[in-house]
Amino acid sequence: MAGAGNLADVLALLISSAVLLSGPSIQDGPKPQDPPPISRHPRLRTLLKSGAAIFAEDMANADSVSVQLFASAKGVEETPATHGLRHLLEHLLVKGRDKSLDRRLESKGMFLTADTFRDAMKIEITCAPKDAVSAVRALGELLRPLETSPNEIVQEIKVIEQELALLSADMRLSNAAWTQAFGAEGLDPLGSISVMAGATPEALVELHQRQFAKPNLVISIAGRVDVDQVTAVAREVLGADVASPTEPVANPRTDGRSGTTDSIAPGDARAAIVEGLDDDGTLHALAAGFALANRFRCRVMYTPSLQNGLVVLTDTGGGGFDKRIDELPAEEVDALWPLGQALLKNWLQGGGTPSDVAYRRGMLLVQRLDLRPESLVERVGAMGLLQFRQGFDRFRRDQAVSVVGRG
Repeated sequence: MAGAGNLADVLALLISSAVLLSGPSIQDGPKPQDPPPISRHPRLRTLLKSGAAIFAEDMANADSVSVQLFASAKGVEETPATHGLRHLLEHLLVKGRDKSLDRRLESKGMFLTADTFRDAMKIEITCAPKDAVSAVRALGELLRPLETSPNEIVQEIKVIEQELALLSADMRLSNAAWTQAFGAEGLDPLGSISVMAGATPEALVELHQRQFAKPNLVISIAGRVDVDQVTAVAREVLGADVASPTEPVANPRTDGRSGTTDSIAPGDARAAIVEGLDDDGTLHALAAGFALANRFRCRVMYTPSLQNGLVVLTDTGGGGFDKRIDELPAEEVDALWPLGQALLKNWLQGGGTPSDVAYRRGMLLVQRLDLRPESLVERVGAMGLLQFRQGFDRFRRDQAVSVVGRG
């Protein structure tokens, strides 16, 4: 249910193709299962006085809707003493008040998933267009005070322990790169079983209150919807539109360190050290990363962030991936420039599915309320060959983090 592994799959999909979902044919006359009429706004962004935000986009050709709730990690970032408590909170929270939220949703054809990233938590409900309002209302259950018990915590830690045992090789390589670059500030969001074992209901209730403070929240909706209608319902879910007395502040991550480390996973990884998305150098490195991933058929692992971080390329094949990057001729690097631009623009715009669009918009908004794909795409379009080369150079051994798998 948790972890950033799903993100690698999304990025791999974007590299190969952008999938557009086709809607059903339109029949004469209204039917009970028909979605609401098309809104006068195809896209609507709403900023509330509380500091929360809502985004809704009508995708007329989509046959599904993605409703995503984001809760920023501002003020509750991972530390050695709290490593994994947000992940544990996610598991407990999505069970709902009666511990059956997922089953109740599935009985109505809706499906719930969740992920905990370094900078935010994401909870997604996927549904048919006719159920969009119900899906948005279901998020309200997650904003009510958490109710849990010591026994429930113990049982959920066992589930997480099984998840960690099945962690993908890509994630293990990426986590090793983050540890090399940022030490304790680069702790993975999946957590430590020993730390989670010391969690108390009171501590998790307090963590929920802090992470789900109004200024930390974004609801992002994409699919065949009436954006005015779902926005109005999302506004109700987020509560009174009054200014928050305090706004959580992020603890900035220090500059990363290059170097070489190893991992128990098979394969290799090479990670470019980057600043936040408000720095053009990060966009240049991302363009180079997407182009290299396409060139060498590997994966890109990056979560949109305004914090210092990594763009990680992982190859779980036969090894030697990092050497191929260092030996790539200059003329081949230059030839990757237009490809890198195109792939990065596609990724920033969210691909073609409601889930992709809602994720990209929501993850940018939860970082900063004025962060939009359109402005980032414009900056990518202005990137010249020299800037692309500089982005590529961040993946060279002397500037990057290299991970050698021992598996």
